[in-house]
Amino acid sequence: MRSERDRADVEEFVAVCSGRLLGTADLLIGDPDRAEQLLVRALAAAWSSWRRLDAPPETYVRQVLVARATTRWRPVGPGRPAAGDDRLRRALAGLTRRQRAVVVLLWYDGLDEEDTAAALGCSAATVATVASAALVRLGVSPGPQVDVLRRDLAALVDRSPGPRTRRLIEAMDDRAV
Repeated sequence: MRSERDRADVEEFVAVCSGRLLGTADLLIGDPDRAEQLLVRALAAAWSSWRRLDAPPETYVRQVLVARATTRWRPVGPGRPAAGDDRLRRALAGLTRRQRAVVVLLWYDGLDEEDTAAALGCSAATVATVASAALVRLGVSPGPQVDVLRRDLAALVDRSPGPRTRRLIEAMDDRAV
């Protein structure tokens, strides 16, 4: 049974984290509308098992996003053009699902290789290999160009939840029933 306190905690979590998580979903699948649907499903999963979560909620939701984006959400591609659509968004669409997930987790979400590996269910060595291949496909050299990649990824997405937060909570409630 969900308590009012649980609901307040979930609403606070959504208000604080949904902008960044929506950005993660958008970069993972390349379509802002489908990204919002993906995030609602991930938030609903968190809400359904709120009291039983083993990981911090943001980690749990991120893992759900990655799992669904790399296995079930097809096709991965540029989808509908989004604000800020540019060369990088098209380049991301050219990566494999796993490469794209590694790029987003490492350089948008700022996870380290071990946390990225945990989110993907693989080893840190695999993450390093996939990251290297993704950088080559993106035409980015390790070092200062990776800092530019971080900045450019952040610029691609709208991370401010604003009025979207209420919609996310309502949609999450509908899915978690």
